[in-house]
Amino acid sequence: MSTLAQMNSLFQSNASNARYYRSSGRSIPCPCKTFEGFRDPELHISFGKYGPQPDFTTSPGAIPANTSLAYRVLYLKNGTAIAPAIGFPRYSSSITDAVDFQVNMNLLQPVDFDQMDLYRSENGGPFLFSATVPATSTTYVDNVPLQGSTGTPIQEPVMCNESGEIPQSPIDIPVKAFVQPIQSTRATRLSTEYLQEVFGNIEADDHLGIFPVTWAGQRLEFHDWAQDGADFVEYNGERFFCINANMIPDPGDGNPEHHWEVGLRMIRTDGLVS
Repeated sequence: MSTLAQMNSLFQSNASNARYYRSSGRSIPCPCKTFEGFRDPELHISFGKYGPQPDFTTSPGAIPANTSLAYRVLYLKNGTAIAPAIGFPRYSSSITDAVDFQVNMNLLQPVDFDQMDLYRSENGGPFLFSATVPATSTTYVDNVPLQGSTGTPIQEPVMCNESGEIPQSPIDIPVKAFVQPIQSTRATRLSTEYLQEVFGNIEADDHLGIFPVTWAGQRLEFHDWAQDGADFVEYNGERFFCINANMIPDPGDGNPEHHWEVGLRMIRTDGLVS
């Protein structure tokens, strides 16, 4: 049996249960992200003024009389929608007419967006995709007959974080690992130089973690670890962030991906580090 297989067997039979949660590195830039790498909160706050304007009109068309319509609008840039979705009409619950009609909209378009996706609700039903309008258009006429249940349901856009990044599905899996307080026997056998390399200034609640490189088909990655609580290791009811990590090579054949040695620092219940 190779030493890597022996190590994985050791994790399986002797290691403790832990949780690996990583959301950083699994995000896409929000359309509001500035060149400096931050969220532009003003863009989100003011975004409701864009899209169809209050001065819409109705005129004879293909939408059946007495149909009640409401809309949600998404603006996309590079395929990514900005939050929040825009509701329309703005000052009433729905648009209707006593005769077959169409809805004539005047559009105020934001700068540097690619398209406006229009979702329509009929008679209080779900908001379903109805049309894509270029962000250069200043008007749009909705003359689409009743869609019924056709059309893709709207997915409300997610607000970005402080870095102007929209989180995607995080990696959240149970793992097996050896996690010990830094004052434990295993840790005190390590050289002072190594501990300083991993932890810098050692704090009372610091732990040393030994993790597999791959677990249950998922590669674990501790480089570029977020230190604001977006990424964490959960062990024995406490959460830790990674302050430093070394991938240790296989002593038998030199494979650089044998296991991780990770310096862990506790995250307090208020979200701050200890």
